Amino acid sequence: MYIKFAPKPNGIPLPLLACDVGYQKLLRTDYEPNCWPFYQFVCCYKGEGLYLTQGQSFPLTEGSVIFMKPGVHHQYAKNGDACFVSWVSFDGFLIEQLCQSSSGLFADSPFAIIQDRTHPNLHLDIMSVFEHAEDPFALERISAVLYRIAIEFMLQLKHNGGSARIPDRDRQEKRLEAAINWMKQNVDAPADITQLAEKLHISRQHLCRLFQQKFGVSTKEYMTKLKILQAQKDLVEFAEKSVADVAESLGFVNTSHFARVFKQVTGVSPNAFRESFFLRG
Repeated sequence: MYIKFAPKPNGIPLPLLACDVGYQKLLRTDYEPNCWPFYQFVCCYKGEGLYLTQGQSFPLTEGSVIFMKPGVHHQYAKNGDACFVSWVSFDGFLIEQLCQSSSGLFADSPFAIIQDRTHPNLHLDIMSVFEHAEDPFALERISAVLYRIAIEFMLQLKHNGGSARIPDRDRQEKRLEAAINWMKQNVDAPADITQLAEKLHISRQHLCRLFQQKFGVSTKEYMTKLKILQAQKDLVEFAEKSVADVAESLGFVNTSHFARVFKQVTGVSPNAFRESFFLRG
């Protein structure tokens, strides 16, 4: 549910002007990306979910509050049975001043995230906007509510020591390590990169970007190479196994596909590889 506010045509310009307010129950993991031309506060007030932006993924738990500047490409996903979020969208010269001030809301960053330690104060403030929707002076009263939300968020942001915007190098390395361990443990299964990304709570695109930056190949290509490496070991160690058996044990759809991929990686067919090894022995 959401309410959209009409712009104020006359009178003194408001320092903060509401655009819309709403709440939603997230039931899916494949919502389309959003990009809005206004500022937003978004609060997760129940359940667990994910906030994805700029190739990064951040967990949403009860009390997570996001501040976004205009033009931030982002999307949401549930993480569990469901995730409940509320939001208010707004604009105004005052929020620009708060963002630019030295003690403001990350003047050089497009978004910030905190955990509302006094939950559900910020969520209740956002939801209180609904109470003023039918008020003839709604926009004026809501402007004051928005100011209270912005100041409360800024104070908590300073208290928490900043946002969780950019995962550090150690976090990226841990994700890569976890991804590689998962691949090794599932080398006998089809390469399901989407499932792997969900296990790590990041987007498939972000996971592939990490592998490209670190190894120069996509996530799927890396897992395929692990499979072929295992195939080379199996072809030598288990001479009684047919090529078809090796292919099936590593999750390939059929022997022809396995042979084609094996040759792309090694330069020879599985049979030629096996024969050359025993000839060298």
